[in-house]
Amino acid sequence: MGRKIKSKSTIPNWKKKKWYEIVSPSVFGEKVVGESFCEDPQSMIGKVVKVNLMNLMENSRKQTMSVKIRVVRVNDNKGFTKPIKFEMLPATIRRLVRSGRDRIDLSFTATSKDGAILRFKPLIVTKSNICSSTRTDVRKVAEDFLTNFANENNFESVFAEVARANLQRSFRKALSKVTPLKLVEIRVLEIDLKKGVRLLPEGTKIASSDKKINVDESKKTESVNDSLKITSEEEKSENAESKTTEEAKEKEDKSEKKTKKKADSEEEVGESTEELIVEDKKAE
Repeated sequence: MGRKIKSKSTIPNWKKKKWYEIVSPSVFGEKVVGESFCEDPQSMIGKVVKVNLMNLMENSRKQTMSVKIRVVRVNDNKGFTKPIKFEMLPATIRRLVRSGRDRIDLSFTATSKDGAILRFKPLIVTKSNICSSTRTDVRKVAEDFLTNFANENNFESVFAEVARANLQRSFRKALSKVTPLKLVEIRVLEIDLKKGVRLLPEGTKIASSDKKINVDESKKTESVNDSLKITSEEEKSENAESKTTEEAKEKEDKSEKKTKKKADSEEEVGESTEELIVEDKKAE
């Protein structure tokens, strides 16, 4: 029989975990927007949470917009965050664009005052159809205006102005000098985390615990596979021994049968010779 693998009695991981609060950025009042279920509160660093702007600002008119925030530090078992992305819901954009109007989309980057590289994706809808030269003028004015605004402000203040719609109002006034407009919005505003300002403190590694878990799991699987190999080899050796014993028993049975046959044949021969002798005596 194979060896039995004894499982060590360990405490389940979910019993070690606790709920820790995640707080919104300071520009939104540092409100509790969610919770994270983990063992160590430091493991929350790097986690991204998507929140509706209506819940952050307590304004139902902002329900068509969402903000992504990222945990950058932990204090008093609370995860403090910074904004990394602002976007409009796609369904609202479809309702705003109608026939007989022109839609102008842009995508460009600008550097903020604190060195963050921001990507702007404004949405501009005109009141009527316009020519290509007017479109180029609108694009130039839009890119210059947003680039200058980003250079004069920190990236958190830029997110705050977009969330409060103050940037959109001044942006529309600058563009209305070129052509009449129906709608001016910031469709997407995001920070490039690979370049520019560093949100996380130096030396932090995201999802390092997952890698350790994967390594431990691989070691466990290797040990289990080795033990299974040992048991399979032992089973093979036991099967071979049982086969040899069965073959030996079969040989013994065959030899016994042969000896019995020889003995029977010898007895028959002896009986036949005795009968012949008796018959000879009678004939005489």
